[in-house]
Amino acid sequence: MTTRPRCRGWLLWEAWQEGQWGISSPQRSYPLPTGNMPIVALWPTGVIVYEMTMLGAILVTLFTMLISARLPNWRAQLYDPAVSDGMILVGATNLSQASRIEANRVLGEAAGGQVKEVGL
Repeated sequence: MTTRPRCRGWLLWEAWQEGQWGISSPQRSYPLPTGNMPIVALWPTGVIVYEMTMLGAILVTLFTMLISARLPNWRAQLYDPAVSDGMILVGATNLSQASRIEANRVLGEAAGGQVKEVGL
């Protein structure tokens, strides 16, 4: 069983400070006459922060799912159009020359059909 690394206390404190700065900085950056009321009220700001947190959680979950499933796969795929016609594909990659000759011989004898070599 693996243990998760503990988050250091200063990192949480730093994140909290940055969040507070992000909420309060628009109020200080735009000195508009609002009749002694804040430009950005606490409750609407809280709703936006909550929604953005949920959006971030969804996007990170989606990104993690794609990465863990190895999607999209940008590498070359082992495929032959004859598979669509009902043929069977037996694929092997990175074979030595002796292994390639042996595989061609064995597959040719067993299937009695055509053996193709496709370079990737």
